[in-house]
Amino acid sequence: MAYSQQKIIKTIVNQETLLTVAHADVVSNDGYTIANSEGKFELFTDSKKIKIRRIGYEDYEILIEKLKKVDSIFLKEKHMELHEVVLGNTMLINKYLDSTIGKFPKTKHSENFFLRATLKKDNELVKLIDISGQLERQKTFSSKKDYKKNCSFEIKNIRKAGVLDHSKNTPDFEMFSLSELCYRINFFIYRPKFFNYEYESYIDEHILKVNFTPKDGKKTFSGHYLIDTASTTIIKAHISSTTISEFTKKNKNKWRTVGWHLDTRLAHENSQNNMHVRHAILTFDVEYINKLGETDLYHIRYDIHFDKKLHKVPVIENIKANKEIFTLDFDYNEAFWKNQNQLPLTKEMVDFINGLDTLNQNEFQGITNIK
Repeated sequence: MAYSQQKIIKTIVNQETLLTVAHADVVSNDGYTIANSEGKFELFTDSKKIKIRRIGYEDYEILIEKLKKVDSIFLKEKHMELHEVVLGNTMLINKYLDSTIGKFPKTKHSENFFLRATLKKDNELVKLIDISGQLERQKTFSSKKDYKKNCSFEIKNIRKAGVLDHSKNTPDFEMFSLSELCYRINFFIYRPKFFNYEYESYIDEHILKVNFTPKDGKKTFSGHYLIDTASTTIIKAHISSTTISEFTKKNKNKWRTVGWHLDTRLAHENSQNNMHVRHAILTFDVEYINKLGETDLYHIRYDIHFDKKLHKVPVIENIKANKEIFTLDFDYNEAFWKNQNQLPLTKEMVDFINGLDTLNQNEFQGITNIK
């Protein structure tokens, strides 16, 4: 039980630059978590030691008793260089793509997940929702036509807080539904038919970085893969677009997407027979101009973690998968959120939640399930 375990709160730092290291794996014999974007992690454990892993860094193992005496954990970066070379043989990249796809489950399966979604207006938080639950997929990869029927969800816990601006000049931006989010984070396989590929460098003994760019301008994004050459599988995909879309107009207001990014980390599950998405971050930047000509920039971020192990335990569906996630209702469980490892609140989030009580009720409405 988490209630009897010791709670470790630390920050992971690059030993050379002294900058924080985001999204490192933190593993003990009885627990697991991922450091947040600030390099901070919280872990409940009874183990005597933990191990820190991050691609491009040396593994770091430390005893809990020693860890208690320090504020930060310093990781040593690996330095490996290789001159950039164009991949002329498309068979090689197709081999990596086919090998990766072939290791994803092709039948119905379930996964436990943690999701954090945030919305910022001009770099200030206006919505935050954390969700834990279980996802059941009919298949891993679905089409745009059938993704709404591909996934079922059983929600276990929700923590949410938001501010609704009563001004008619400020939009209430909707977030994705759970089904659309899980559909979008699986967009990470792109073929040489539409993209040029070149490998840049080895960032680890067997980890090769491969860049891809569109061939003819029809695709509006580019990115890179990190490929484990030992297992011939992709372990990370980064896709990025700074293409500015056309304005959508409504009631003399208008908005457009000015950039989006997807980082997807893949892993073998415990049995080693299947691969799955372990961690994904999807972001959008939206420019909004109201009818008075005032401009605001909105930043939407989805950060979803999946459990190590796939299973076949059916979900007991208790929400509509196609409903916008911030509108989902669920009672707040203080004990659960206090004792979970995956989604620690940042100082900014704590201040935002506490500030809901001091809002000017004539101008703003606080929305939260936290009692």
